[in-house]
Amino acid sequence: MTTTSTRHRSFTTKGKAQKEPVTFDLDGELFTCRAQVPGTVMLEHVSRLSDGQTAAAELLAIWRDVFSHERDEDDEGEEIEGTSEHERFRAYVDSPDNEVDVQDLGAILTFVLEELSGRPTPASSPSGRGRSTTGGTSQSGSKRSAPKKAATQKR
Repeated sequence: MTTTSTRHRSFTTKGKAQKEPVTFDLDGELFTCRAQVPGTVMLEHVSRLSDGQTAAAELLAIWRDVFSHERDEDDEGEEIEGTSEHERFRAYVDSPDNEVDVQDLGAILTFVLEELSGRPTPASSPSGRGRSTTGGTSQSGSKRSAPKKAATQKR
C-alpha cells in the first residue's frame, strides 16, 4: 500500500523565465540593477532593518546588493575603476552638483525592491474628507417616535 504525505511539498527553481534587469533613470541618467537578488540576501537585510540603529547602514548595503559590481575592462582586460553600476550610482548621488535627497533615494529603492520581489505595493486609496453622509436629511422640528416598549400583560 502506498501512502502520500500531506505534509510534504516539492518546490523547484528550475525553468523559471529569465528576468530582465530593473532599470530606472535619475535626471536622465540610466541605471541598471541586477535582474535578481538572492532571497536569503534580501531576508538578511529585512531582519537587520528591524534594528533602528542600523537602518541607514542597512539601506546602503541594500543599494550595494541591487547593483552589479562588474566593471568594464580596458583593452588589456583590466577593470576600469568607477565603471560598475554601483560605483556610477554612488558617484552620481554623492555629487554635490546633484540634489538627490533621502526621499529621492527612498522612492527609487522602493521601486527597485518592488520590481525585484515581483510584488508591487498597491497605492493607498485617498482618505475621505470629514464625516461620511448617509444621504438622508434632517428636518427641523421633526418628531422621532420613541422606541416601542414591549407589551406586558398583567396576570
